[in-house]
Amino acid sequence: RKKKNDTKTTAQKIQAKWQIINIVSNDHSNGNDDILTETGESGDYYDIRSDGNIYSHFQGSLDTSSYKLLGDSKIIIDGTDTVNIQALTNNALTLYEKSVINPSEYLEVTLNLKK
Repeated sequence: RKKKNDTKTTAQKIQAKWQIINIVSNDHSNGNDDILTETGESGDYYDIRSDGNIYSHFQGSLDTSSYKLLGDSKIIIDGTDTVNIQALTNNALTLYEKSVINPSEYLEVTLNLKK
């Protein structure tokens, strides 16, 4: 049997202010990967709140997006972008998105976060 307070839902786990470790993007075209890693600075964050919004600050830019959790493994951002929850622990969150442009072109973005 599980104790009452031991099991948090995915929503409870992701709702926090996370520090951005880095954002890794891969702009793949014509069989070539173009990988760019942007490192988060001390004031950069990704704040996932219970009000259905994500407030973020990265490289001097503030942004607000709406989100909806889809099951335990996906987040829909602004109603259009489907982001996969690749890893989720008490202290780490990895989000991954792949946008396919055509069979030989795609963009992958991985967001690595920590508490």
